[in-house]
Parts: sequence; C-alpha cells; structure tokens
Amino acid sequence: MKRFSSQICAIVLLCGLGAQLVLALTEDECTLKPEEVPVCCKEPKAKVDAKEDKGREELGKKCVENNAKGKKATTDDEEFQIAECVDECIFRDVFGYVNKKTNKLDETAIVNTFTKRFDGNSKWKEATQKVAKSCLGESGKDIKASSKCKSGALQFLRCYTRGVFLNCPAESWDNTPACNKLKTLVQKCPNVYTILQN
Repeated sequence: MKRFSSQICAIVLLCGLGAQLVLALTEDECTLKPEEVPVCCKEPKAKVDAKEDKGREELGKKCVENNAKGKKATTDDEEFQIAECVDECIFRDVFGYVNKKTNKLDETAIVNTFTKRFDGNSKWKEATQKVAKSCLGESGKDIKASSKCKSGALQFLRCYTRGVFLNCPAESWDNTPACNKLKTLVQKCPNVYTILQN
C-alpha cells in the first residue's frame, strides 16, 4: 500500500521545482522496484521563485498533515482515498488548480502554469500543455462514487506524469536500451503510476 505515499513528491513538476521524471509501477504484472527504474526524461530547469516555493512547501505539508497524518489505511482503496484528498488539498490550497466553489479542476490555471513554467522552451511547453489538456478531459472518468475527494486531482496527476514520460521531447530523453524498454512497458501498462523525483 506504499504506492501512494510518494504522492506529495509528484507535485514538484506542477509547482515549479526542478525535477526529473522517474517511474514506479503498480502492483501487478507491470511491477518494478523503484531502484530498478532509470531516470529517462530529464525536465529542464524551470523559473522558480524561491520565496513563493517555500510558502508552497509549507502549505503542502499542511495538506498532508490534515488529510493523512494519523490515518491508518487498511486497504488499497482507503489509501487511494487518502491520496485523493491530499492531492485535492494541494491542488486547491497550494496552487489554485481546483475551483473552490465548484470543486472542479481549473483548466485555465493549470494550462497557464505550463505556459509560464516552460517559457523559452517551446518543445516542453507544447508537450506539457498538450498532455495537460488531454488529462483534464480524462481526469474525471476514474473517480469512484465512494470517493470523499472528487476533484480529480490525483487522477489528473497520474495521467499527466505518465503522459509527459511518454511524450518526453527527444533532446531530454535518455535514448538507452533500458529507457526504451521502460517506455514500451509504460505504453503496454495503462495503469502505471508515475512520480517525480528531485
């Protein structure tokens, strides 16, 4: 049930911290241990305001404390629901990606992030905006009726990180046999869970 414990780490791509894409897979035939997964897609350094970033980090910690601290999940479904609520809080309170009135993902806010984040790098800007728009359309489809937090933040994030991995600009892709094999596996396994690593 540890597959969702790194969810907070995945937010770094969206908040503007420098990060590299790596992959952790779900517990089925597509499983790999995190230490077996090479870093294949290196994200360019983004423009980051250190003061603003520190404030976001503190808000992110509060989201984890308020939604996960002290909660003991006994099933994968319970753990998934905790992760949904942590991500929803981060998307809403840290980045403003969830409309507080409708509790829906804010497409304009999300797409604007990538416009600013990758200014000066047209390939990354184009790739991330395309993936973000596609994932915004898909994120609401996998929300269970029993979910407590229904914005689709976690579903968007999973879709987005997987999409960026699969659409990594050529100059950022590590064109090695190990990475190309991994990309084939990710294409074959639609439910893989991708995360980001600093």
